Amino acid sequence: MKIKKRIFLEKLTELAYDVIEKKRSIRNAIQTSHQMVKHNVSFKLSWLIAINIHSMKLESRNPDIACIIAEINYNLARLTKDHTVISSCASNYSIRLKKVGMLKQALNTMKLARMYYRKLNKLYDVIFLTLQIGSINQKLGEMKKARYQFRQAHKMARYIDNISEKIKIFYMLGLVFEIFETLPDVYLSIKYCKVALNLAEENNDSKSCFDIAENLTRLHYQLDDKETAIIYCRRVIKYTELLDDYQSKAIFTRQLGLFYYNLGDNNNAILYFTQAHEDAQQLKDRNLQIRALLGIGMAQAASTNIETAFSIYKKILLQAQNSQNHFLEQTILSTIASTYMQLGRPEKALRFDWDAYYLADKHNETKLKNLSLVNIANSEIDLGNPVDAIARLKKQLANFEKQNSISASLGYRFNGTIARAYLEMGNVILAQQHFQKALTFARRLHKAYPLPTLLTNYGLTYQNSNKVFFALQAYEEAVGIARKHNDIHAEAKIFSYIGELYLSYGDIRKAKEAYYFSLTHYRKARNRRGILTALLQFANISIEMDMKDETEQFLKKIIRIAQKWNNRSSEMQALGALGALVLEYKDEPEKALLHLNKAADIAGELKNSGTEIKLRNKIAIGLNRLGMHEKALKILKVQVETAQRLGDKQEEMYICFNKATIYTELKNYFDAYKYISRAIEISEQLRTEGHLESHKMHYMKQSEQMYYVAINICLELSKNKEALEYLEKIKSRVLAEQISLHQHSFGDNNARPQNLI
Repeated sequence: MKIKKRIFLEKLTELAYDVIEKKRSIRNAIQTSHQMVKHNVSFKLSWLIAINIHSMKLESRNPDIACIIAEINYNLARLTKDHTVISSCASNYSIRLKKVGMLKQALNTMKLARMYYRKLNKLYDVIFLTLQIGSINQKLGEMKKARYQFRQAHKMARYIDNISEKIKIFYMLGLVFEIFETLPDVYLSIKYCKVALNLAEENNDSKSCFDIAENLTRLHYQLDDKETAIIYCRRVIKYTELLDDYQSKAIFTRQLGLFYYNLGDNNNAILYFTQAHEDAQQLKDRNLQIRALLGIGMAQAASTNIETAFSIYKKILLQAQNSQNHFLEQTILSTIASTYMQLGRPEKALRFDWDAYYLADKHNETKLKNLSLVNIANSEIDLGNPVDAIARLKKQLANFEKQNSISASLGYRFNGTIARAYLEMGNVILAQQHFQKALTFARRLHKAYPLPTLLTNYGLTYQNSNKVFFALQAYEEAVGIARKHNDIHAEAKIFSYIGELYLSYGDIRKAKEAYYFSLTHYRKARNRRGILTALLQFANISIEMDMKDETEQFLKKIIRIAQKWNNRSSEMQALGALGALVLEYKDEPEKALLHLNKAADIAGELKNSGTEIKLRNKIAIGLNRLGMHEKALKILKVQVETAQRLGDKQEEMYICFNKATIYTELKNYFDAYKYISRAIEISEQLRTEGHLESHKMHYMKQSEQMYYVAINICLELSKNKEALEYLEKIKSRVLAEQISLHQHSFGDNNARPQNLI
């Protein structure tokens, strides 16, 4: 009998290999196996065991053939009429059907397997298959059915006594709710994962703790909650130490460095990247060494240690070229380009973007090639060449449409960049059309949380281009989505921009309301950077409300908080605001210059060219008041060129006005006339571009001040006709202001800035 059994098993094994290697038809294989089982009923389980072993071995290599083997297994199991065997084989077969995309067949088989498990009172297996059925419903677009299955699984999970099984079920509940990709479901996913993590910690199950904490790290990072992601990442590292998993420890130490880098904490980023690099060296993991080293370079670049960063980049690039690692070479070329863009050097960035593109094209890396195209277009836009950027991206979009192969991710990137290019050209209508397309693609990703950010950036672009109506439209939609999904981070940021918009054209009441919303939300989220931003915005309002002494003390407190929290950007803004306050309202230029020079130096360190222009302009005003006219003009000459390069028309207008004022004091009326004419020209252009009446009024008032200066200059140059023309324009401005005055009530503002800290 033993000999016959051995011979029989050998024949079964031979049949299994025959199906695997020669891809024998499933029908013939099943018929043969049926005949064998028919003559040897007692060997049914032996057959099932033999085939199951081959099915599991094959699964990772060839899922299609593994599915065929599982089907043979399932059909044979049905002959046994043994519920335990049938349920196990049906479950195995349904899972393999799901992996090869045969969803409807998988759904029917799963339901059958679940029925057998219910008869056997195997609650864990019933819940597991209920979750699987729900995930298939979701893939088939049957969302209501999917949610119903998940709710049923949650109800049944309460009756499981086995702690290990309970951990697995709650972790799986966390994973399945994530697939809906809406904010409430992501939060629900986090809730279930936390339950699973607590149970795993109580059970001292380090492996489960590691898996669940890793998932929680990823979920919080997706929600842009980097602080919480860091907390869970540290817990993951702790579990790797308990498991003696030094490879995973090095990987997540590098991940921790990346989180700190994205938070702007470059010192901690360098610390953890360095630690990950040392761990990778001990493990002799060359790939991880290079990735950690790349992180060090990125953090050094963000810390303005540019020479150190580029020496690291060159080292990695050389290693990638020597080892012929084309993917790494393309990545480092793109990183170098990105660093040059951060430094405001698009001409340098463009060269490396093209190198990355040609490399991706040579090795047929389609995804990297398309991303490089977007980067090239952004560099060209910054270089003032939006026409070529649009032509290149539109050509590639046309190819995508022909092949019907564009992904949602590439779709919103391409259209968003094209929209930006059209804005640079001043074509708001086409820019809006492409932004709408970008938003459509973004919505197809089925992820709610990128939309508020995309819409906010959309609005901010219009705001910076003085297209206030379109900016408000985008902000309102962004606020609606953020509120719907309880995204307080996004809502706080949006209200911050709305406040800036209203303040920019003098509506203090509405600006104040928006800033209160922003500050409240930032405090709820415990977002230090956001809190400082909101406090600075209130300082701007208090200046407009003529609370000069209180504002000075308020700004000094903000500077101390920013220094304590090591926030250089907020420190720079507060110093700049304090310097401007002392200069404009207290007329203490020497004291003001101390604050303004500190702020300008920080702006230079942070490579913030836009803010540095504004600060240097104010420094020039201070120097002029001290009688240092030539030094002031020298600074303004450099700043006007920078403003023109950046396309900052508003700041160019202010610089030209200041130059005209200085030349008037020097009695150089010819140059004074040249610059006041340019300032008025830009002011009129900005006024025309405004879409709201109150915004137009803001530029009308600026023009009025310039007209008075222009009249005096014209009279000195005996340009009486031009002087009369400017006088007539002043009259029309005053009339327009009186007509619309009733539309702009600034309201009753009793709040004092000291109470906000």
